[in-house]
Amino acid sequence: MNEKSFKVMLSILTIATVIVSVVGISFAYYVTTGSVLGSGGNLVTSTAKIGKIDFGEGGDSFNVDNIAPGWKEEKDITISSTPSDIGQSVKVMLRYTNGMPDLTLKVDKTDSIDGASVSSFTFGVSEEETEIELISVTFPKSSESITHTFKLTLELPEKDENQNANQGKVFDGTLYAKYDSVIIE
Repeated sequence: MNEKSFKVMLSILTIATVIVSVVGISFAYYVTTGSVLGSGGNLVTSTAKIGKIDFGEGGDSFNVDNIAPGWKEEKDITISSTPSDIGQSVKVMLRYTNGMPDLTLKVDKTDSIDGASVSSFTFGVSEEETEIELISVTFPKSSESITHTFKLTLELPEKDENQNANQGKVFDGTLYAKYDSVIIE
């Protein structure tokens, strides 16, 4: 490579480096001031305490064995948020194994506050561990605590047929909370 072509290449590299530096600095400035996003939101750091979940008597266990048709057990669940400057989403899940083909689970919302949905199930026999979502609650950002209440009813209903398949069988369940997401508002 001769001296002239070396100087031309060095000049091109110098100009390219200056252009990349100016573009990079400009981009960094606009990103940090939010101008690139137009009316986009600001990133604000915050600490948020999720709140409290009370699974009622018996805690998070929901286990039964050797029950007779007509048996029913209820469990009250309370989910509370604390005041927070961000929204929160919480799900109550049930991890279970079930040997009783006629067992049902019903979830009722017992308060009148919006923002929660519930599910009801007739369990199939599941010898392997299965996981289902029972409750989904979305708490908006709020300067006050919000509390939702629910009633879970696990029942082996009396049917006008032979239910001997349920004899000696076990339902073994554990409730837990899953903090699914934080909602940016």
